[in-house]
Amino acid sequence: LHRREAREGQGLAVQRYEAYRDSGVEWIGEIPEGWEVVNLSALATQRKRKNIGSIEGNVLSLSYGRIKRRIIDNSGLLPESFETYNVIEPGDIVLRLTDLQNDQVSLRVGRSDERGIITSAYCTLNPNNVDSRYLFDILACFDYQKGFYGLAGGVRQGLTFDGIKGLKFPLPSIREQQAIADYLDEKTAEIDSIVSQTERSIELLREYRKSVISEAVTKGLDPDAPMRDSGVEWIGEIPAGWHFDKINRICSIVTDYVASGSFADLAENVTYLDSPDYAMLIRTADISGKGSRPKPVFIDKHSYEFLANSNLFGGELLLPNIGASVGDIYIVPVLYERMSLAPNSIIFKTKYLDRFYYYFFCSIFGREMLLGISGAAAQPKFNKTDFKQLRVVVPPLPEQQVIADYLDAKTAEIDSLIADKQRQVELLREYRKSLISEAVTGKFKVPGLE
Repeated sequence: LHRREAREGQGLAVQRYEAYRDSGVEWIGEIPEGWEVVNLSALATQRKRKNIGSIEGNVLSLSYGRIKRRIIDNSGLLPESFETYNVIEPGDIVLRLTDLQNDQVSLRVGRSDERGIITSAYCTLNPNNVDSRYLFDILACFDYQKGFYGLAGGVRQGLTFDGIKGLKFPLPSIREQQAIADYLDEKTAEIDSIVSQTERSIELLREYRKSVISEAVTKGLDPDAPMRDSGVEWIGEIPAGWHFDKINRICSIVTDYVASGSFADLAENVTYLDSPDYAMLIRTADISGKGSRPKPVFIDKHSYEFLANSNLFGGELLLPNIGASVGDIYIVPVLYERMSLAPNSIIFKTKYLDRFYYYFFCSIFGREMLLGISGAAAQPKFNKTDFKQLRVVVPPLPEQQVIADYLDAKTAEIDSLIADKQRQVELLREYRKSLISEAVTGKFKVPGLE
């Protein structure tokens, strides 16, 4: 639908201005008669006021289009002194115009609601003869359309105020600016509230999914089944016909990337290729579904044979054993005719039903077991020897099948609900952007203007 038709479809009255003219700027399009088109330099000046003597201690940061207070502790990188930071005032606009080449996702425009200091790597603008909320909205509109990226140059693809002060923006009367800003404040707050509620419901669904899995893999599906004490405090009672066993006793395969020899042998015998060859090297990033997948990595026949013990055929269970992904588990899909395991992961197959143990390690208890053997270091890590010693529940095989089938259906149902709500969030965010864009460029007249 056309954006205006979309608003009408949602019951929002749309009133157009009486007459329009071409703005002469492609991204703006038509604007109402009586509106001006002016350079950014007519709307703001750059504020450069260093925090000499550390007179201001309220440290601010720009994150996802919002300026927030930064909590200062010993974690993360800190400057030797905050004297180089810029002092900013309520209503100032902050632009992050660095690293435009590598990061084309982040929102780069924020508006401060308070006095504070912010890194001088950012460009700070002091609005002149313009409602600062309207200035923020039109700069945000330009940002939504990725307008800054085509202007940059240099190795870091960065911009300065001199590089953007000639940008042209629409300018209505101050009364219209204030009316547009008031309208957008109200409507975006409503949208943000709905987004927040929807995201909270997604979190609750994810928690519900974990609890459903955890209950099924530790208590079974029969509420009337006789129970006994498991002897494991964090699990409690289990069905009487279940028992515990070590991973190394229930698995037919437990291995990692190093099939044989030392890491020196590995470096000498394995050749990584960036184009299809004999086999594909499977990394957790290739199958995790978290963000965009990286470019596949391949190996030749000699490397595939050298890594024979870690070759994959699809259906194996894969565990990252180092880094932020520790605690996750995946079922290896068939992505290539021949596949082998990449570093920093462990694969295993059980003598029972792999799908049941996939769900076991998806459970709250299974994940805690993996985190428990990974240590408390900044870089979590565990080895296959530690993994083999873990004790897991072992239901009778027919019961494993029933539980896995139930969880396949139940998690698919919950995942579908989560996906629907995620789509709602995406649509709301797109609607929010389009509402701002159309309001600040005069595509409709906001309520309160005659």
